[in-house]
Amino acid sequence: MIKKNSLGPKHRWLVPLALFAIAFAAGPLSQFHGLSRMPGNLIDSRLENYFLENIFQFLKGNSPSLVHLTYFYPFPYVLGFCDNLFGSAPAYLLPRLLTGQSDTAFQVWFLVGYAANYAAAYWALRRLSCSVISASVGALIFTFALPISGQTHHPQLQYRFGIPLAAAFLISFLEQKNWSHLICAAGWMVWQIYCSIYIGFFLLVLLAVITVIYLLKHFRDMPTLFRLEFLVSWKALPQKKKLVLLLSLMLLAGLTFLIFYPYLQVTLLYGAKRDWATILNGLPRPQSYFIADHSQLWSSASAAGTDISPQCRQEHRLFIGLIPWLLTLTGLVLGYKQKQRLAYSLLATALGMMILLTLNIHGHSLWKLFAEWPLASAIRAGSRIILVLLFPVAFLAALASDRILESSPKYGKLYLALILSCLVFEFSLCHAGESPKSLWRTHLSARNQTIPTPLPPDAILFLAQVNRDYFQIDEVDAMWLSLQHRLPTLNGYSGVYPPEYDFKFGTNSLEIVRRINAYLHWTGKTNDLEAYRSLIRRVVPIGFSPLNPEWLNRPPSSSQKLTTKKQESNPEMEYQKQLERIREAMNRLVPAGATLLVFTEGEDSLLQMNGRVARPFPQETDGTYAAYRPENDADAIAQFEALRKSGARYVLTPAIAFWWLDSYPKFYRHLQETSRSVARDPDYLLFELSSR
Repeated sequence: MIKKNSLGPKHRWLVPLALFAIAFAAGPLSQFHGLSRMPGNLIDSRLENYFLENIFQFLKGNSPSLVHLTYFYPFPYVLGFCDNLFGSAPAYLLPRLLTGQSDTAFQVWFLVGYAANYAAAYWALRRLSCSVISASVGALIFTFALPISGQTHHPQLQYRFGIPLAAAFLISFLEQKNWSHLICAAGWMVWQIYCSIYIGFFLLVLLAVITVIYLLKHFRDMPTLFRLEFLVSWKALPQKKKLVLLLSLMLLAGLTFLIFYPYLQVTLLYGAKRDWATILNGLPRPQSYFIADHSQLWSSASAAGTDISPQCRQEHRLFIGLIPWLLTLTGLVLGYKQKQRLAYSLLATALGMMILLTLNIHGHSLWKLFAEWPLASAIRAGSRIILVLLFPVAFLAALASDRILESSPKYGKLYLALILSCLVFEFSLCHAGESPKSLWRTHLSARNQTIPTPLPPDAILFLAQVNRDYFQIDEVDAMWLSLQHRLPTLNGYSGVYPPEYDFKFGTNSLEIVRRINAYLHWTGKTNDLEAYRSLIRRVVPIGFSPLNPEWLNRPPSSSQKLTTKKQESNPEMEYQKQLERIREAMNRLVPAGATLLVFTEGEDSLLQMNGRVARPFPQETDGTYAAYRPENDADAIAQFEALRKSGARYVLTPAIAFWWLDSYPKFYRHLQETSRSVARDPDYLLFELSSR
């Protein structure tokens, strides 16, 4: 079935290998500065790194379970709150064993994902009769298209090699009626589910849509087709092969049940599902397919004509790039005109159907018909379906590339070389979400210093939230520290939370009582004082306000809780008053319309400055707040200078960010040298920048 080429055997592996090496060097290797920067930030990426590390520690005998993980203790089946990464774990385990470093192994795991995706897409496109060069073009698009760089904050979506392999084998089965290919398609789908529940679910949708399209296409002659082709091909198989295929199918069914069991338990025990409003908000809008604000080429165009909020835009970066779009449209037109074979009709139609099926148009979507189905009810970010749709896109682009080669034997390769150059150039001008590797290490090391020693062997760790705006960082810190100390923790971060959990609690020690009571209430032991005492006396609170000694024997009464809640509100009230004082001062000191850089610490309310153009510092390339800190003074100065040259006139440092001045002394000195002090106040510092 693989198309013959004029290229010799040597070139057949040199061409795709060389193109991958060029794109890999210009893209991820450059974006992550080799191994000095980590994919993503201190939140989601470290969470995924935790899951991989738990697998490693379990195999070493240092972690008690792969399913009942030790965060959100003592709630069971917490693995079912998130992705699992089992299918891609081998790519982590080997570098983890060789380097002894979890962060380096995570980097290697992430980068190997590009190679796995590229190889799978290339092989699948070759199986679908694409030439060596056109299959390389399609594989590049599948592996490096703009939405890939837009999702580096979610590394759990990195491994997608099951998509092209499962789709290619299913199409091969429908075309050739070879039952081994059906088992292979199912096998790759199950492996993809083990790599990522999200991607596995969307792959399942793609395969279902392909099957429905095929059935509709042969609706009139369906009885004859099944009787004379599918059934005959099955009967022609030797009994031994039939048995092997049936056993393989049973094995895959068992593996599927095994991976879904924790997720089914979470649904049954915790009632975990998304409401329609949440699902609808995560579905792509028509304008989503034109957003690429992380691209230096398309960021300006992406900013116009969309009502998607900055907080959601990261999930809606679905623009695949100009060159891929042109190739896709060309492939659509040429394939239709030239009556292409089955693969074209199935993949092209599936691409259109899945886009229409998941599109959110003014609050309406066909996806509502499926939103209550198992699995679909737990899918929040439907926009991630683009990561699966990239394979039909890659096939159409490969089809267009083949037609270019065939239509102009003399200049076809030259045209394609130009297209490939533009393709790699477009991919390389993207900002991938990343953070300094040194920050990952120093940050967790600093938090580890707060852990008291020695710890009781049955201790339960519980860390207070010291990060005002990004409480998730504290929760992931606690998960890592509990794993390192081989102890459980009441902390936790995931897409789903146990019942009655407050996910943002600060340093209030009453949260210890709340979390224990939440678990006891969930187990039906609300008034069981012995169970309460046995748990709370094991808890080691770190960074909390002093715990009332009486609470070790009995939880506080309702009146005590009310008083504590009232006390909790005072710091928030004081902060709001401080914020109003800052705004009043900015009205007096900063001219209307002037651009103001604000050390927001992620507090968006500090950007509401009554007619002043307030921008966060530091910030991502799309203008949103960067949740990670500069690696050093030079990095901070470089980021500051880039924003100053873009038109910033004033710099506001509120009291919550005064720590910057101590942590980055050279940066502070640079700020003083390039600006004049306008106001110094206990609530804020204001500087006016020079025009140099």
